[in-house]
Amino acid sequence: MKDVFVMDVSMDILSALIVDDSELSLIICEEILSGFNISSVLAESGEQALLALAEHEFDIVFLDHLMPGMDGVELCRRIRALKGDNLHVVALTGNDVEEYVEEYTSAGMNGWLTKPIDPDAMEDILFKLSSKKPKHVEFNAALPEEAKRRLLKAFVAQVDEKLPLMDDYIAQGRLKDYMIEAHSLKSSLINAGEKSLSEEARELETAAKNGDFDTVKEKNPAFSRAVREFSATVSEKLAEGGDTSKRPPGDSRVLKEKLIMARTAMDDFETKTAEKIICELTKEDHEPYNDEIAKLYDLFNAYAFDRICKTLFSLITVLGD
Repeated sequence: MKDVFVMDVSMDILSALIVDDSELSLIICEEILSGFNISSVLAESGEQALLALAEHEFDIVFLDHLMPGMDGVELCRRIRALKGDNLHVVALTGNDVEEYVEEYTSAGMNGWLTKPIDPDAMEDILFKLSSKKPKHVEFNAALPEEAKRRLLKAFVAQVDEKLPLMDDYIAQGRLKDYMIEAHSLKSSLINAGEKSLSEEARELETAAKNGDFDTVKEKNPAFSRAVREFSATVSEKLAEGGDTSKRPPGDSRVLKEKLIMARTAMDDFETKTAEKIICELTKEDHEPYNDEIAKLYDLFNAYAFDRICKTLFSLITVLGD
């Protein structure tokens, strides 16, 4: 993958809805699209996606194939029923695409991308789906440092959530649900830089898909231990890189101005802009508000946008005139 490349961006594709139950996949897809000057709204389920589609207009939807509850194929069918052919729909999948081409096509998808998403492949599909004269821009495919930390924090949180679920699904004999969680971890492990464990997740996903309960039950404990050990290592590295004792002092007047800017950005649904503003504030010393600012930034990682707006309002009020 190139670190930097130049592409022709389709100017008729300006807004995207990204749907994936994996926060890591959401982060990476959002970052790649931002390099193409495409703003994104994120949804963690098919139900959230339908709500977003009812409230906003989008030029393109990227949706994960395998998700708990409503999967990507069913979601695409519902999108076509609601919107017709007025927007593009692209599948995101960690599986063998050839196996699902007929299913994707019959559901009305315009294309598909395999995970982990390659920016070059994203360029190709955006160019293919464009209808207006492209605009020349430069795109940096390397994730910014803050985005990397955000991604790794999301990975640790996902491990804490997914592994107990997988244990429960084995105990209950729910192989289909186990398969979906293994599929999600497979992509997340690749994104976090652990290829060998990702391959183990793929093997467990395949075993569950084929109804091989004995293999899943036998191999899951060792896999779970290895993933927890890797997650613990990631957590240690995040802690080592999180020393903020030497942050430059901030100014309360500037703090309030930036919080107001972030609140305005949130009101305009420019969540990426608001997040960047809060990220910059975390690098400064704004005692006694450092903890509140750190918690506010964590809310972006959780996509808790209602709570973000309420917290911003509260901080702005406390700062006063």
